[in-house]
Amino acid sequence: MGLKLASTLAITFLFALVYAVVFAIGIWFLPMDLFGLLLMVGFTLLIVLFQYGISPYIIQWIYRIDWIPYESFAREYPHLSEAIEKVVALQGVKHPRMGIIHDLNPNAFTFGHTKNNARIVITDGILRYLNEEEQTAVVAHELGHVVHNDFIIMTVVFAIPLILLTIARWSYYAARFSGRRSGDSDSGGNAAL
Repeated sequence: MGLKLASTLAITFLFALVYAVVFAIGIWFLPMDLFGLLLMVGFTLLIVLFQYGISPYIIQWIYRIDWIPYESFAREYPHLSEAIEKVVALQGVKHPRMGIIHDLNPNAFTFGHTKNNARIVITDGILRYLNEEEQTAVVAHELGHVVHNDFIIMTVVFAIPLILLTIARWSYYAARFSGRRSGDSDSGGNAAL
């Protein structure tokens, strides 16, 4: 499976899972006025937290990453190890776990839960097509994500539109169902949108 296809499938799966569960719960509990809305938003947050917890394991499973013990990585790629050592010493974070995906598309990414259990993955394409200075720049960029805890930031960024979508769907169905109950399907409930 190619890297691009694996990335697309992973993202699609995660979005589809979250959407399907929230939508199913929404249909089940609607319309319950404010309680239904709060229940939906709370459930959405639980799904986001669950996804945050399992995402690293899904990524590891999909990409078939070869993990390299840091000592071996430092011997094989001393120029990258030197950059990592500088950042680790300066920022007081743990060494990230280093992995390689055997794919010739030049790509690198970081994932994990916190900066102290981060994982940095590079592809064979990075090691083959980039010179040592460019490779160091790529790893330094990924270390920036580690230092700034971008894992948590991206989870929050992902959660906000999901919550807004949940509220919009709830409003739509609440308006639709309230129109049916009153016997007038054009009863102005759509004004809530």
